[in-house]
Amino acid sequence: MMLHKIFTLLLIFGAVLILHAERPVGESGKRNSDAEAQTWAGLDLRNCMLNLKSDHEVRWYFFHGDGSVSVTIGEKDGLIASPLWYWRKSGEWMQILRSDGKLQFQMHPSKIGESEIAVDNGRGETEVFEIKRPEEKRK
Repeated sequence: MMLHKIFTLLLIFGAVLILHAERPVGESGKRNSDAEAQTWAGLDLRNCMLNLKSDHEVRWYFFHGDGSVSVTIGEKDGLIASPLWYWRKSGEWMQILRSDGKLQFQMHPSKIGESEIAVDNGRGETEVFEIKRPEEKRK
């Protein structure tokens, strides 16, 4: 029983350390929590969701005001993961970083519409994302 309590306390302590760890910073050296830093490609990303338009891959990003981004990644009819990562701007690129600071995804805007954005993913491929806001009602 004592071992169980120690393990539980270590788990809680580890979670607190993760939640309060230093977050990656943007190109300016600041965290992406101010209004100017939350804008990329003319989009205010606070409370914005980018949903990849794909027949096979699932990838959506929900941007929070503190510079974090909730990510859902996987394959349709397959495994899905939902990590909490961070993002920053590097020039005109947006970079999605894992909690350990490793670059996971990047995108450069190529065409911006009212409800979708086409991006270069850094691998020479164009990806199209639907732009959504939580207050928008489903059609």
